Amino acid sequence: MPHSLFFALVPSAEDAQRIAQVAKTLRAEHGLTGKLLQPERLHVTLRDLGGYEKGVPDDVVAAAKAAAAAVSMPCIDVAFDRLLHFPASRAVVLRSGTPNAPLAALAQTLGLAVREAGITTKASGTAHMTLMYDERGVPECSIEPVGWTATEFVLIHSLVGKTEHLVLGRWPLQG
Repeated sequence: MPHSLFFALVPSAEDAQRIAQVAKTLRAEHGLTGKLLQPERLHVTLRDLGGYEKGVPDDVVAAAKAAAAAVSMPCIDVAFDRLLHFPASRAVVLRSGTPNAPLAALAQTLGLAVREAGITTKASGTAHMTLMYDERGVPECSIEPVGWTATEFVLIHSLVGKTEHLVLGRWPLQG
């Protein structure tokens, strides 16, 4: 599908640059050759709202925005301390070795809100941040923790294959 819609946490521009530098270092340390995601595309998917062949329908976007506006959650500290490879997708990702209850609660709350708004949704699995795609991959290993404090969540329309994310809405997390 050339279009996808999802809710995500995105690091600030400064945090994204710092994470991108960590990704560059990890790529070199592990002999990977995949192209790194641009800092502005780094994110943690909270809820996948589906793929669409001919663009994201306006009614789905409106329902997603209304659902998001009803969500009130605190800021979330996001930290990753593991590097691993998802062979099926070739993704090299960061994830945490321990569950992040506030992040899981936000994903679940968003899931309930969008279902109540009539949108079919699916859980996004273990929270992770994709750094690159690489055939070779790496065995799972510990890394120095990297993260940020999420102060908002966003609705993203991804133009799949064009490496472009359009932010359709932003909702603050309470400090």
